[in-house]
Formats: sequence, C-alpha cells, structure tokens
Amino acid sequence: MNTGIENLAWGLAERGFHIHILSGGSLPECHGYQFPDAVIYHFTKNPGAPGDHITKYLSLRELYNFDIVVGWIKNLYPLVSADASISGRPKFIANEGQITSRISQFVFIKFLASLNHAFKVRGFSVSQFQFGCRSAKSLGRSVDYVVAISEVVGQCARRVYGVDERHVRVIPRGVDVNVFRPGNIDRNSFVSGRPRLIFTGNVAESKGLGDVVDALALLEESVDWVICGKDQGYLSIIRRRLKGLKGKHQLIYLGTLSQEELVLELQSSDIFVFPSWSEGLGKSLLEAMSCGLPVVVSDIMAFDGIVSSGLNGTMVRRKSPSSIADALLSYLNNGALRVTHGCNARQKIEREFSRCSEVNSWSSLIDDVTH
Repeated sequence: MNTGIENLAWGLAERGFHIHILSGGSLPECHGYQFPDAVIYHFTKNPGAPGDHITKYLSLRELYNFDIVVGWIKNLYPLVSADASISGRPKFIANEGQITSRISQFVFIKFLASLNHAFKVRGFSVSQFQFGCRSAKSLGRSVDYVVAISEVVGQCARRVYGVDERHVRVIPRGVDVNVFRPGNIDRNSFVSGRPRLIFTGNVAESKGLGDVVDALALLEESVDWVICGKDQGYLSIIRRRLKGLKGKHQLIYLGTLSQEELVLELQSSDIFVFPSWSEGLGKSLLEAMSCGLPVVVSDIMAFDGIVSSGLNGTMVRRKSPSSIADALLSYLNNGALRVTHGCNARQKIEREFSRCSEVNSWSSLIDDVTH
C-alpha cells in the first residue's frame, strides 16, 4: 500500500479524475489510510502475478468505461490482449520505474506460459489472443505510451521494448514537499553535536555502501553513520569491515522506518550519502534533498538532472572511495557549505520534483492521450 503509483493515483483523484486501483492481495484489516472519495480499490486476493488480474479486470471493464489503464508493462500486456474482445479499447500507459535489462527469449516465453491458465479460465487460449511473440518488443507494441521516471529508464524502455521515442514520456516520481521538509534546526553546526551521515534505501553492495566504508577509513574525524532500509544480506559485511577501523566510526542501523520516522531521521542528519552504482531515479535522494540535506552521490546518469555538483550537492566518481572521502571532508569542514547546498537542494525539489509537478505532468499527458 501507499506506493509511488498509488500516490500518483491519489493526486490525480484530487484533480477530479475517477481512479480504480486493481491490486493483488487484499485490503489489510488494520490500516491508517484515508482514501480519496474518487479512488476505488479492487483486490484479486491472489499474490498479484500478471495473469491473476485478467479475470478481475475483464469483469471491471464490463462495469466501468475506462479511458486509460496504467501499470507496469509486463502486467499490462495480458490485459491489452484480453481487452481485444471488448469494444471501446482504452489507452494503455506503461509506468516504468526501473532500469530494464535485456529480456531473453526463454524468459519471455516462460512469462507467456504463466498466463495460459488465467486465459483458459475465461474459455480462451493463449493462441486466440495471438500471443505468438518472440521477444520483449511485443510488450512495447502492446501499449500506447510508456512513462519513465527518468531519462535513463526511458532509454532502456526504447532499447529493450522497442518503443517509438515519440511514445515515451519522462515524468519523474514526485516528493510530497509538505511531508519531506527541513526541520527547525541550524545546519551550520552538526545537528547532534557529532557529524551524522545518513543512507536510506535497500542495504546492498550495489548501493555503494562498501565504498562508503572505504571512504570512512580515510577520514580522521569520527562520524555516526545512520542506515535506514531493508537489509539485503549486506549489513553483516558492513559491520565487519567497520569493526576493522577499530571503532572509529559508529554504525546505527534502524531498519525499515515509517514515513514519519524517516522524515525525522533525515531532519536530524547532516549529510546524505548515496554513491549507488545504478539507479532508475533515486527516490531516497529526492526525499533527502527535500529535507534540505546536502548530498554526496555517484556520477551516474540518473542523478545528472537532479544534482548539480557544487550547487546543491556533490557528485563523486562511481566506485571511488577517495572521491567520496573528499566530498565528505568538504562538508564536514564547512558548515556554511552544508547550509547553502541543502537550501539549494530543497529548492530544486520544490521546482522540479514535487508531487504537484508529477501530477501536473500526468494530467497533461492524459489530456493529450484522450483528446
């Protein structure tokens, strides 16, 4: 619940759109969500595999005249084919949030086979829906538009799915700037009296966390390093490597936090460190910048349009501990720089990466598609 695409749906509902959300699983018995009146949830009670949505989708199509259907491209593909049996086809928009690697023919055929049972439940076979596809290009041809959260994700969609660039829009995921906001603190000095670095996201090697450990080994000043997020099995390696630094730096692992807890941790930290090796956009980065934190990030393509090195953060060479250490030192030794870059970071999010900006862009796309 409360995923990025749900936030978008709720935002569109606030603009007057009527939204239906089809999801696997079921509504939690206990939840704190207050749904907008214009949002209706439909649950399949199944785990959520693409084929599980077909029967439920077709029954909803008989009740509602959908103008647009939005979802991941793999989940949309069977719905597009199933919809061929109903008049008044809606527009299908794939919402892509991750970098897509090449899909092999074997994997694609296996994916199609997994849908077979769901179609037969309705009395159809895969062949009747003309699934005679051999590559991921069929996925691209099945949708009307692809919306990518960044240029790098859009490039991958064009390459892997063969989508015409005229049908690809880049709309970054937006941050609720009223929730992720700077706290009432003076960043010219260290918030807790001791330098506090923070990382939020999955705890994995590909996030550059090992590079951060090597960078900390180069620092003379001791710091607290806060890590928030789900451990992907890499935390024990980080702990062991930090122990080799003879307790010079303190690791504070907080696990997965609620949104409210996460905001408080960001507001209570001094520098956001996110030297990831690869990202589609970097939601964690946007949230940290929205909270007014100066950021240290790797020089990957996804971050190019977000961080301007020397203005609202510092971009470092990918997989370069020495480059990370230099960036950290510049912030640790200069409170005014932390303040300036943090303020500029906040302004960047307000101008270009807010939830309002995302909803505006989607509203414009919907107008283009339906008129």
